[in-house]
Amino acid sequence: MRWWDIVTDLVFDGALGFLFFRLLDLLEPADCKRGKRQRWKKAAACILPLYLWQGLLGYCQPVRIFFYGNDVLLDSSSTIVTSGITLLVFFGSGCFFCWRKGVASSFGVQAGQVLYLTLLFGALIENVRLGVYGLTGGLTGRLFKGIIQCLCDEVNEGVLALDAFQGWVAFVQAVWNTLYVAFYLGCLALAVHWCRKIHRAQRLPKGWELLYLTIPSLISLCFGILVRSVMLITREGEPHFIFEERQGLYLLTPLTCALCVGMILGSIQIWSRIVREEREMSELLIYQSRVQDMEQYVGDLERMQDGLKGMKHDMKNYMADIQALLNLGEDAAVQKELAGYLKGMERTLEECEIHYRTGNPVTDVLLSRHMQQARELGIAADWSFYFPGELKIDPFDMSIILNNGLNNALESCRRLPEKQRWIRLNGRNQGAVFLLEIKNAAAGSGQPEPGQGMKNMMRCARKYRGHMEWEQEEAAFRLTVMLQGR
Repeated sequence: MRWWDIVTDLVFDGALGFLFFRLLDLLEPADCKRGKRQRWKKAAACILPLYLWQGLLGYCQPVRIFFYGNDVLLDSSSTIVTSGITLLVFFGSGCFFCWRKGVASSFGVQAGQVLYLTLLFGALIENVRLGVYGLTGGLTGRLFKGIIQCLCDEVNEGVLALDAFQGWVAFVQAVWNTLYVAFYLGCLALAVHWCRKIHRAQRLPKGWELLYLTIPSLISLCFGILVRSVMLITREGEPHFIFEERQGLYLLTPLTCALCVGMILGSIQIWSRIVREEREMSELLIYQSRVQDMEQYVGDLERMQDGLKGMKHDMKNYMADIQALLNLGEDAAVQKELAGYLKGMERTLEECEIHYRTGNPVTDVLLSRHMQQARELGIAADWSFYFPGELKIDPFDMSIILNNGLNNALESCRRLPEKQRWIRLNGRNQGAVFLLEIKNAAAGSGQPEPGQGMKNMMRCARKYRGHMEWEQEEAAFRLTVMLQGR
């Protein structure tokens, strides 16, 4: 039944390629929508290279002899090299998967994530295979061996012809292989599903997180390679199957493999919980900053409203005083007194006025307050900002960035002599991207350590798939924030 073996190999290799594609699908953003045609193209990019490699290995005699020698059953350790090449095929498919996405700038980060997913998938393959083999070899394997023995007895008794016996043996072997492959792929698909479920709830790891999650996969992969290398060994030219010599391995191996898979899933779950708690803490800090900004916004409005109420209450007295001064005539002293009185009224009105119009009341009040503070500190301010309402950025998120950035700029200028104080604010749209730059006079050089305010700004930038950079120059500090519209 050679044709059935070919069908089984095709299904097996295709299923492995598709499951690896499902893991690579984690590299796509959760909100990314793709057509079925594009999806199948990327699946084919994972399946076809595996078909090519396994086809050469299984059906090209020179390639098979090169890796396995004349008889693969004489030494199971010869499959270690081919398994390593299989992982390289998976890794190459994953790198092609990332490169086709057209994100060359982040290709290094994604290549690290592909390496992690490749080692994770390899560890799952090895441990699920060994675990399933231990279970099927200890249970169903004995059942099929009993069936073969019954057929041999019938052949010896002359009840069954030799050709029929060979056909029955091939059939029993095909059934055993099919059940093994089906059970193995089912367990592997379940493990991949759990990995996808945990990762999809958060994100893929980066930096040191990759190292933390790669170590359990690497340990499990090394364990699988170790067991594979000693499963079938040669003694005096005769093959010896270690599972048959040590029956307890039929139970110990599946148990150990289950612990390895549990270690992988457990480490991912722990990392996921840490990331979730960190995100919740970040959201809490952002909400606290938004509440503080709202309190300041309400306080500014109350201050202006109180000023307007006071002006309205005193308006009759102001008019009476002005009329009394006019009745005194055109004396120079009277005119000077009148001019000073009107100047005081003008200052009072200015305190109640919003000096800066940005297209949004929240940023109007915020920038007007900071402009007033800059004027009181003698800071030369050059501000060019208009709120990007068409990008659907929350004004209170923008206020967190502006408030913290301008507070830092004012505090930095406060430490300098008055003649050296200056602040420049520039906010502009570039398509669906908003760029904000705050530059101010500063003393010293070197990269400053980000405080809580700057961390809140970074969280807001990440919320809008943006980025924040800062640079300390010799006499200036520059902060740049990039936000993408929704």
